[in-house]
Amino acid sequence: MDFIKLDQTVQFLDEKFSVNLCRYVDNNNFAILLKNENGEVMATTNVTPLIMGFVTIKNYSENAGIEQSLINANIITNGFLRESPKARGLY
Repeated sequence: MDFIKLDQTVQFLDEKFSVNLCRYVDNNNFAILLKNENGEVMATTNVTPLIMGFVTIKNYSENAGIEQSLINANIITNGFLRESPKARGLY
């Protein structure tokens, strides 16, 4: 995976996470990864390649509330990944 660390954090489940964008090598799909302070991936959301930038989020079970956390942090808006100069390197 190619990783791009954004200069943003997300508050989710009473913890702050760094926000990373990545592209999977095997299929070129994108993902948003939330990493804890130890660098461990704690949550992943997929970015649909059919509509560039459209984000599909599992917002239930252990991920309940992640969508609102990403909206609050200005990572996504209206179901799409927000424009970011760092993200352009992945598109």
